[in-house]
Amino acid sequence: MNEVNRLKLPLNSDQLELLLAFENTKGLGHLAEVMARDQSVVSRNLQRIAEDYPVLKKVKRTLGDHSTWYSNQSKDPSLS
Repeated sequence: MNEVNRLKLPLNSDQLELLLAFENTKGLGHLAEVMARDQSVVSRNLQRIAEDYPVLKKVKRTLGDHSTWYSNQSKDPSLS
């Protein structure tokens, strides 16, 4: 029997949907609204992705207690 080689994505469809929405939204609040989820749920899901794959990083802002998520593809303004 011939086996067909298939590309297996390491992320599930929910994670892929979240990353796609992440790239097209402005901030966690907007992302949570688009995904129809609570901000804490969205943030935890982003954290799980970041722990397993080098596609995201969370940067703590210098002002206040807030953190911001950045794609490793985008420029982190804190590094400027």
